[in-house]
Amino acid sequence: MTVTIPYDPEWKAHIWAKKHCPSYTTNTILATNDSDRYALYHHSIVYYFSDACDVTMFTLRWSS
Repeated sequence: MTVTIPYDPEWKAHIWAKKHCPSYTTNTILATNDSDRYALYHHSIVYYFSDACDVTMFTLRWSS
């Protein structure tokens, strides 16, 4: 299960997910092509979870 949110240079959502969501596994940059992967401010981050409850908590906290 995934949740996609805008890129945050301070990685607040990542820190929060590690602390509050036991099923959080990783994240990845959602870029239009490989050359854009380094222009992070234009992209979104996809967060991966294995539990629907954690997806719900993360979505309520970080999705706008």
